[in-house]
Amino acid sequence: MRRMDPRVFQSLLPVVSTQDDKEIGVIDIPERREVLEIIIHALYDRAWLSDGGSLDHLEEALDRMSTYTIRPSLHIGASSHMHGILLQHAALSPFRVYALAARHGLQDLAVRSSTYTLVESLEALTDDLASGMGAVYLRKILCLHMERRNVIKALLAQKPSPHQASTSCTQVDRENLAFAWVLAATSFLADTSSGEYSPDFLEYHSTLTSTYQTFQTRSFFKPSLLWGMTFSATTARPLSSSIFKVSSIAGLE
Repeated sequence: MRRMDPRVFQSLLPVVSTQDDKEIGVIDIPERREVLEIIIHALYDRAWLSDGGSLDHLEEALDRMSTYTIRPSLHIGASSHMHGILLQHAALSPFRVYALAARHGLQDLAVRSSTYTLVESLEALTDDLASGMGAVYLRKILCLHMERRNVIKALLAQKPSPHQASTSCTQVDRENLAFAWVLAATSFLADTSSGEYSPDFLEYHSTLTSTYQTFQTRSFFKPSLLWGMTFSATTARPLSSSIFKVSSIAGLE
């Protein structure tokens, strides 16, 4: 075991190996079997239980490693079994796994698990988790969520790209579609915390509101078109790839 890390169990084992192993005697390690099993398998990078153990046991094992002069960051890399097991738990408990990775300096795990936090609200980030991950990793996860939100807002604030009128999509259809886009995007872009909208979006919304009032006086305008309309290949605007670039804390300053 000392070959894996010469400092492991330094307080329990003699610094120099003895010729007679019997001189070492019995070493008492005050840990539960589940926790000790995780620690030992992490040292040897071996798989054990099919489910990898509960997140409670995994977290306790990582927290207890420092007691035995074991640095988790030296044994839990991106290709290790422990990394894969913890990442499986990130799907259900993303903030908890991210905080655990941050607490022990597991950068690869923090990056991968941060992606799973995007499906959660920041309200799920408790005071204990925030304090446990530290200021640096807390800032990174907050920046990730805010940047992701800003990217989505910027994408939705852009009106569909115009194209030449055709029999399947006339000028009227395009105007109806543009207004439908605004109606749907307005509720999403509303910032309830500050009550602010994008200035460009407000200007565009004002223009389309006037257009809508004009449409109401014409017989060809049907409100049902707003929600029954489908995007044609020439009207649909592909999402910018920037939204996919903001998917983890990797690269965030």
